[in-house]
Amino acid sequence: MKRVIITSAIALLSLTATAQDRKVAIFDPAGSVDNAIKEIVREEISSVVVNAGGYSVLERSLINKVLEENRFQTGGLVDDSQIGEIGKRMGANLVFVSSVTTMNQNYYVSFKLIEVETARVEKQQTGITRQGTGDLLQVVNKRQVKCLAQRRRLCRL
Repeated sequence: MKRVIITSAIALLSLTATAQDRKVAIFDPAGSVDNAIKEIVREEISSVVVNAGGYSVLERSLINKVLEENRFQTGGLVDDSQIGEIGKRMGANLVFVSSVTTMNQNYYVSFKLIEVETARVEKQQTGITRQGTGDLLQVVNKRQVKCLAQRRRLCRL
């Protein structure tokens, strides 16, 4: 019985350590909206990831440097394998990509959490605002929290 408890405790600690060591790169959102909207969405994503615990967000300047060195532009990053490769070069375990598109007076937002080793989309969330910019932050936060909560459950299994 002691052996089972000790083994379970070690396994739990190792999974917790794995989740805590997760480095996340957050790319600028794609889409044809104003840069101010993109910046707000990116910063909200970063805030949610940092405050969720268990994740380290890579510094913005590092992401820009790697993107420049590889001559990639975030608007042209449509292939998940390319995104995964860039994430690897940054030392990230996960990459958050997003897009923001206008729909009449509202915004359609999409988020993908990509595991860089496999370039597999682990989680995806989408949402539509109902009040234009009036509820954009709430939609972003709600979708990001869902995406991270789903990811965390995967880490605990």
